[in-house]
Amino acid sequence: MAILKKKRRTGLRMPALSRTTGLVISALPILLALSLYTAAEENEGVKEDLNKAIIVSSSGNELGSIDGKGNIAKTSGLIVGSVDDEGNIFNVSKINIGKVSSDGKVSNQSGTVLGSVNSDGDILNVSGTKVGAVKGEKDIKRIGAAARLMLLK
Repeated sequence: MAILKKKRRTGLRMPALSRTTGLVISALPILLALSLYTAAEENEGVKEDLNKAIIVSSSGNELGSIDGKGNIAKTSGLIVGSVDDEGNIFNVSKINIGKVSSDGKVSNQSGTVLGSVNSDGDILNVSGTKVGAVKGEKDIKRIGAAARLMLLK
């Protein structure tokens, strides 16, 4: 009768705990990269917040803001419209509702002048009465768009 010998297994066998530890260790660089990316995006949001100009009424109440991209929002954060580089003013539905000329005249989509703005940030109605201001902004087109969306109706 022949005696059968057990064949030895070759290769390394990892216990289950070691395999789990290996997976966790290999996932650490990915988690670290994701956390760095998220932190960078959050810092970008903070930078954008620093570039916001504040829209105020004539009594000094904050009405909203305009960000570096030309988005205009109420104080609640709700975006109400935007402005492009040519001074075209759009509502939240991307419909053109007016324009700001290079001399600061703010008009509606029909061309009727609703008021004006100056590079100091002052917003004036058609009668020339100051109805508000945009603090922290010198670009007349951006000031005019904020005026149209928030104060000049």
